[in-house]
Amino acid sequence: QIDGKNSQILDKNLYLINRPVVEMRKGDALVDIDSSKATYFQDLQKLEFIDSVNFNLFSKKNSLNIKTEELIVEIKKASISTGKKALTIFDNIKVQSIGMNLIYIRDGYNADFTEADIQIKHKKSEHRGFANKISMISRENELIMEGNAYLNMDGFEVHADLILYNIESNKIIRSVNSTIQSNS
Repeated sequence: QIDGKNSQILDKNLYLINRPVVEMRKGDALVDIDSSKATYFQDLQKLEFIDSVNFNLFSKKNSLNIKTEELIVEIKKASISTGKKALTIFDNIKVQSIGMNLIYIRDGYNADFTEADIQIKHKKSEHRGFANKISMISRENELIMEGNAYLNMDGFEVHADLILYNIESNKIIRSVNSTIQSNS
């Protein structure tokens, strides 16, 4: 369902919507999106949101919030993406990135972030890191950090070409070409 302040038909399958508010359901997930403007490509089942985009997804297992200036939603593919700066919050994980692509799958999501800073809250600790590319695979509870990757876990810092981190167990599973520093 798409509501808006007003809309314009630009072509037979192309609509411009001012102050859109979109609500979608997929399985147990509820998606709510609002922005200043949106373009709806009816034949492609695609929405392009621009200016002050706020995306929220709620399901029984997790929540997701994205704030950005541009967001492309491909309804049939169940994917969202942006090439702009984005702040993405998954439950206890916060990612600030230059670009983002997320595909919602039956049991969760797969997300890729470009030039990304990450903050992970785990019980009483907070981990911070960066990588040229960060991939999140929710079904596996994994983070894959690639290219100039580092992760600081309470003063224990790992720099590597690749870091594989398990979110649930709060452990680095593997690192490639890594150096380790301790600040204690």
